[in-house]
Amino acid sequence: STGCGRISKHISFTDKESSKLVGQTREYAIRAIQTTNKSISDGDVTSVTVMPYRIPFYVQVSGTVKTGSGTGVDNVRVYFCHIDPATGRNDVNLAFCPLQVFTTDKRGQFEGEIRVSDPSWTNLFEYF
Repeated sequence: STGCGRISKHISFTDKESSKLVGQTREYAIRAIQTTNKSISDGDVTSVTVMPYRIPFYVQVSGTVKTGSGTGVDNVRVYFCHIDPATGRNDVNLAFCPLQVFTTDKRGQFEGEIRVSDPSWTNLFEYF
């Protein structure tokens, strides 16, 4: 912040290895290094912040809604819900049903992405 004597810059990174571990939690640490007239490699670590991050399930979805004759149907709402593995039915938690709602265009097509995660989901695969 202004006047506190510290300079910070926003960071962004990609962890390609952890992206394969959907549903698991990873912790990332951010170090603050106080430098004076020394190089950064000689700086003193003044604080460390650790943040847990749960790797979300992510999928790109698309489809078409057609009549029996093959004509696309517009303005149809398509709902995606999490399937409860214990019951095999839509999850009763309203946060997960629907997860996402898509509306078909004039050709009957829809597309979009779903990104979701929950600590109670412990299965290797989750179904939607």
